Amino acid sequence: MEKHIHRRRESLPFTRLHLGLRVPLPIRPVRKERMSIRVYIVEDHPVMRETLAEFLGMDPEIQVVGAAAGAVEALDGIPSAEPSMVLLDLSLPDQGGLDLLSIIRERWDLPCLVLTCQSDPGQVDRALVLGARGFLEKGRPREISRALRAIRDGEVYLSESLRDRE
Repeated sequence: MEKHIHRRRESLPFTRLHLGLRVPLPIRPVRKERMSIRVYIVEDHPVMRETLAEFLGMDPEIQVVGAAAGAVEALDGIPSAEPSMVLLDLSLPDQGGLDLLSIIRERWDLPCLVLTCQSDPGQVDRALVLGARGFLEKGRPREISRALRAIRDGEVYLSESLRDRE
């Protein structure tokens, strides 16, 4: 008599029903993990900077990797922080935010989301021409995460209030 060797086959996972029948479990599609968003915050107001960091830190897809109060500090800190994106206030004490935006885009080609209380249409246009990937008015914290995700996914994001004007 020939011996039958039963090899365990690599197969689909099974579950047993109450009658002892083995039924294949549905295969779930492999979800691609979305790339984490590594944000560097440039904001001159300490309370706003800390609030942004705390708020963004609650989102599992967003990691705040550094923060600066001005342009000089940002230009020193960005290389070692290795962000994937910069959240940039336009009103900085030591240099204009638009100038800093231009330098960041030129040196590191990082996407920048401009966050400001100044929503002059000319300033929005200039920021976009200089390479900003998004423009948000302050006071819209829930919109920041949405904007960062959109920029990560290759979109240009404008604050809802700015879109309503056009």
